[in-house]
Amino acid sequence: MKVGCYCRVSTPEQNLDRQIESTTTYSQSELDVALSELQVYRDKATGTNTSREGYKRLMGDVEAGEVDTVVVHEISRLARSLQDLDRTVSRVMESGATIHFVRDGLSFGDGDEQPMHRLQMQMLGAFAEWEARVKRMNTREGIAARQANPEYHHGPAPCVLV
Repeated sequence: MKVGCYCRVSTPEQNLDRQIESTTTYSQSELDVALSELQVYRDKATGTNTSREGYKRLMGDVEAGEVDTVVVHEISRLARSLQDLDRTVSRVMESGATIHFVRDGLSFGDGDEQPMHRLQMQMLGAFAEWEARVKRMNTREGIAARQANPEYHHGPAPCVLV
């Protein structure tokens, strides 16, 4: 069994260690996989789209049959778009592979999933998408408030993200 552990954080300053520990420990204890059979795919980028190098390599390896099990710490690490999440899980399963979400306690493609599992995944995916949208909105509002404040003296106000 070849396992691909996918780990993602949003910014270059953030650390992947906790996710790497979670996914590798799960793979060893729950899937009985040796460290030599694990490949860790890493991204330090937003999860609001799938234009991420680690994600693309993982999916390429899954579709090529080089990875037959994907392990992710939690759903929001894989995708912050419900559409991307659903599409990714479907692609994994269509390739004959399985996908496990450690913290969420969900697995797909292993023959054990229930209709409730898909609903739980979609609900968690919807919350991940909502959270990403709220963060973007809060950032835009904060930047606009600083730009409008005549007391702002810490260099030029940042540009508004569109």
